Amino acid sequence: MKNNLGCGKYARPLLLLLLTTPVFSQWDDSLLKPFVMDHRAGGASPVDVSFLLEAPAGKGGFVRSQGGHFVKPDGKRIRFWGVHLTDWSRGSVMIPSHEDAALYAATLARYGVNMVRLHFIDLPAPRGIIDSTKDDSRSFDAGQLDRLDFDILVPGHGEILRGPQGHAYVALLQEFTTAVSAEVDKQVGLIGNGQSKLDAVREAVQQNFDAAPWRERFAGADQASRDAFDAAYVGLITAAHAETWVR
Repeated sequence: MKNNLGCGKYARPLLLLLLTTPVFSQWDDSLLKPFVMDHRAGGASPVDVSFLLEAPAGKGGFVRSQGGHFVKPDGKRIRFWGVHLTDWSRGSVMIPSHEDAALYAATLARYGVNMVRLHFIDLPAPRGIIDSTKDDSRSFDAGQLDRLDFDILVPGHGEILRGPQGHAYVALLQEFTTAVSAEVDKQVGLIGNGQSKLDAVREAVQQNFDAAPWRERFAGADQASRDAFDAAYVGLITAAHAETWVR
């Protein structure tokens, strides 16, 4: 009987297999070289696709569903290019500082990212937003919540942040969120807290907080930007009230 494993069409594949197998078994991880992506040194690039993103985000209004697709207010379909933000890798940070939020926004914008999922956000601080000093998962860390609010607000303004006034704009965002939160705290003290008080607190803040100077500083005379500011402002009130509710 002939041995087909050593001749004919099987000979060369078998020889190749025998020759390559010892190579894989002797692999040494020390042969790997680090591939470092220094986002802090990132700048202008031929593959920068941030120009495809609208800034500030939502300036035309809210995205809605139409015919089984997500569309912009004008009815045009919108495509999402999303990523996870997580601290899975050693030394990484899921919820960056106010200063680094602009860096995150600019980096993601260069890659064309317009949607982000925050992964493991329900971990204890300093990784997630849960207060690590408590024995339950219902208490939130105030500092982490502050950074989270800022991280959500900043990316939609990436085009502005990459400009020469970027640092001044970050300072303006910090000033604005602090002012809104102070007014929310004031109204919660007058009206009360809890989910049932949400609408009352939101309406009271809108009536008593003078948003006009802020609208002027953020949006100027552009009506679309002013409308986007108003929508973001109402959302910020809601988020700030939710924080006071769980404290």
